[in-house]
Amino acid sequence: MRTSRHFTFLMLPIFLICLDAGPASAGPDKKSDRCNFFCAPDNYCGFGIVEVDKDVGLAMNDAVKKARVELGANIKVWVKSRLTDVIQLRQDKKGYSQESIEQVTEQYVDMGLEGVELKRVIDDSNRRVCVFATLSKKAYQDQVMRDINAKIKRIEEFYKKAQLMLARGEVMISIQSLISALEWMQKDFGDLPVKGMADDVETDMHAAVRTRLDQILGRISLQPLEKSIPFSANGRPKGQIVFKVSYNGEAGDVPVSNAPLVFTLARGQGNIQEKAVTTRLGIAEVLVTRLEPGQGDIVIQARLVIPGIEEKWSRVQIPHADVELYKVKAVAVVVMPEGYMGGIEDKVKAMLTGMKVEMVETARAGSVPPSDADYTKLQDAGADYLVSIVIKADASQPSPADLAFGHGSATFVIYNINSRNPVSSGTVDGEKGYGVNVSAAKSKALANLKGALVKQLEEALKRVMKSG
Repeated sequence: MRTSRHFTFLMLPIFLICLDAGPASAGPDKKSDRCNFFCAPDNYCGFGIVEVDKDVGLAMNDAVKKARVELGANIKVWVKSRLTDVIQLRQDKKGYSQESIEQVTEQYVDMGLEGVELKRVIDDSNRRVCVFATLSKKAYQDQVMRDINAKIKRIEEFYKKAQLMLARGEVMISIQSLISALEWMQKDFGDLPVKGMADDVETDMHAAVRTRLDQILGRISLQPLEKSIPFSANGRPKGQIVFKVSYNGEAGDVPVSNAPLVFTLARGQGNIQEKAVTTRLGIAEVLVTRLEPGQGDIVIQARLVIPGIEEKWSRVQIPHADVELYKVKAVAVVVMPEGYMGGIEDKVKAMLTGMKVEMVETARAGSVPPSDADYTKLQDAGADYLVSIVIKADASQPSPADLAFGHGSATFVIYNINSRNPVSSGTVDGEKGYGVNVSAAKSKALANLKGALVKQLEEALKRVMKSG
């Protein structure tokens, strides 16, 4: 739609000096009291008159501004008519703001004012200046439409790229293409609906792009390969913490590569890797420096990051997933006196392994029962319980001709590290052994003692751990 206006401006009889002289139709009329500039039908025009007080130059600048403002107002009428055509799919005018219309209109008004021709006249006798501003309608309208069409074409190309990349399984590139389309629409047209081609159908590009973005995001899943993983007393997971990102498309689940993930400790404390990008298989591993075992169970949360997305562009919640890490029960074992161990520690360790309980390697307690310093040391090492074992063994040999007789006994106490209290105890007594000498008899008695001790200790530990 085109509009034009014809302006006639009245002035008192004057003697005129013409600057930037144009054609005769644009010159002053010496027989009348007007600066009789003529606005041709194929031009946009603007006119400014300013009285000269002291400085002619300042007055001329003001007149130029007035002329440009009036011309800009005439341009704005046409620009708004073109924008109405661009957004005509939504004549109810709901869903976008008047502010966006004004914002886009001003962009094109400013574009037109860059190509304005100015005719300046100084009226010395009446101490005033007048300025006539003109702009070719055809040149300006062609320029505006080329710009609008190029911007819409750019949006359409981003949409086409998104569809193509999705068909190739490049889900993140597809998403980023749609976000680029939304970013350019925001920059060029605000929240105005833009008429363009999507999937060979003329439609509102804002709605088409946002709908497609929602469809893709709604089909993305983020899941851990293992939902629950144990970690040891030294703060190390006993397995890999891996998340997988998939897209449930027409061909089934497709791994999403190059998907940015962020990792946080949703519960517990420790040091973990904060970011990763999925591989071609759609997986990303969380690297753990250390988890604090004294904090109980720990939850690591992974979230998919969509760079550049704004909340208003999608109604879909961005996927996230959790992995729970539970601490393996850990036991510190102290056998006293050291000289009578006889391989008992190894036997106890094998028993704990069978129970899926970790044995904490730590220095022996300085005293039994443990002191506060002992408890603190064991707690820092990640131990949940302390098993204190006291061994007694002796042997005698009546004469060199007789076999030596050995006797072994043991007592154990289980201490809860957190409560710092004993929670169970037991005694194994009367294990005998014979040998050719006292040393051999003692060793045999201790060997017989180990089996009975470990069996009773295992039963006691199971009761303690079951009760919490």
